[in-house]
Amino acid sequence: MPLEKAHIKNFRNIEEALLTFDKRFNLVIGKNRSGKTSLIEALYLLFSYRSFRTQNLQETIAQHASQNFVQGVFINTEGERIKARVERLRNNSSSIFTCNNNEITKLSSWVRQAPTMLVNSDIHQLISGSPQGRRRLLDWGVFHVEPLFEVSWKTFSRLLRQRNALLKRSPKKEVIATWDELFVEAAEEVTRYREMHIAKYTPVICELGKRVLGDEQIKLTYQRGWPEGVSLKEILSLAVERDTKIKNTEYGPHRADLSISVGKGSSRYFSSRGEQKLLGYVLSAAQTILLNQEKNLQCIILCDDLESELDEKSSRLLVEMLATLPHQTIVTSINGAYNLYKKTDPHVFHVKHGEFSHNPT
Repeated sequence: MPLEKAHIKNFRNIEEALLTFDKRFNLVIGKNRSGKTSLIEALYLLFSYRSFRTQNLQETIAQHASQNFVQGVFINTEGERIKARVERLRNNSSSIFTCNNNEITKLSSWVRQAPTMLVNSDIHQLISGSPQGRRRLLDWGVFHVEPLFEVSWKTFSRLLRQRNALLKRSPKKEVIATWDELFVEAAEEVTRYREMHIAKYTPVICELGKRVLGDEQIKLTYQRGWPEGVSLKEILSLAVERDTKIKNTEYGPHRADLSISVGKGSSRYFSSRGEQKLLGYVLSAAQTILLNQEKNLQCIILCDDLESELDEKSSRLLVEMLATLPHQTIVTSINGAYNLYKKTDPHVFHVKHGEFSHNPT
């Protein structure tokens, strides 16, 4: 669901901005600390009701202001305009989040309407960082493509919390074993959805990877969160004493990971930082392509500081890849270098000290 217009007020260093976006490719150019990342953060907040920079949304309110808001007009698949707004008051610990002037009470319903992929300058950590980031990306795709996954995940998460709470009371093994039956059932359902998604996801990654990384073969291996060759029920039984001692559940889909290799080696250890960024972009973009193929949905892709730590060739490959995606893209750049973006015919904004201007050329 593309974003047509945005109205942002008192959001960090953006005093007020009224912006009209192109439905395909948008480029925001400005120096460091000019307001580029604040724009991406504000839009991401509108799409997902969260910030990627802080857990305390009070920090997003400009110092001189008592409140801020981000408002957007979207166009849905029927061509109807939908207005969404997030408003935050300094003296209130919660935000007001509305869609067409009605309060949004179920965030997942809104997120499904406006699927958004954020790619910022630390995208390399998707490859080199902890499994949590890779699980988050995987579950983004499963959530949007498999509608019943949300229920399965919530059920598993609830049972995991309950099992961990039980472990803190050092119960008898027989008591834990009773809980484990439900836990295993939910865990295996989550795993099944993930594995179904990976089977669809992998060919898209490989095809997209050829355009950006060349002929090196990309391989994904799903590590489900417990050892191969043994059932989750068996490993939980074997690990019950250790779990009781550490008061935490060591095995399950909450420990899953995606092992990613390029050519003959693990991308985590053998790729340069620039190559890891390219691969991170490929993994993220592939999810949006699969969503379009499976659900015919248009995503919004937010790319902050795309050229950071990349050479001209790599940056050009990324821009060309993004320009071919069937989605709306909003990219920030320090100076629009290398004439990278000319072929995309971008809708260009310049930002300076939080003030935006549109440059039609």
